[in-house]
Amino acid sequence: MVGGTYEPMFEAPGEPRVFPDIYCLDVQRPTAELRRVGFLRKPRTEHTTTLVRGPLGEPRLFVAGGETTAAADGPGAKQAEQSAELLVVACTCESVARSKTISLQGLHVLHSATLLPDGTVLLAGGVVASPPERFNPAF
Repeated sequence: MVGGTYEPMFEAPGEPRVFPDIYCLDVQRPTAELRRVGFLRKPRTEHTTTLVRGPLGEPRLFVAGGETTAAADGPGAKQAEQSAELLVVACTCESVARSKTISLQGLHVLHSATLLPDGTVLLAGGVVASPPERFNPAF
């Protein structure tokens, strides 16, 4: 699980909070516990997360687009994100080894991310009129 929004349901209404947390569910452990293993560089919501493989076959998470909070525009304001993060993930669910920020060609919010047979990811659709684009995680 990567990023997201928390909106209080049983508490006094407040501004939704956008989180940068990265969690891993380690199903190899008897308790199958959910543990925080790192943080995104930018908190995001309405984004996609795709499991991809790096050039040596190592697992990576491609976190694309979404919205971040825009505090300068007032409480609750959000802005579409024209970036992605590529996270190298340890197979043991211990931590995020490293991350890299990537510029996208367009804004992508509530879009789809499809892993294609060649290992690239197609970003398409969403609520912002951006053209589809492909990402190659092998760099």
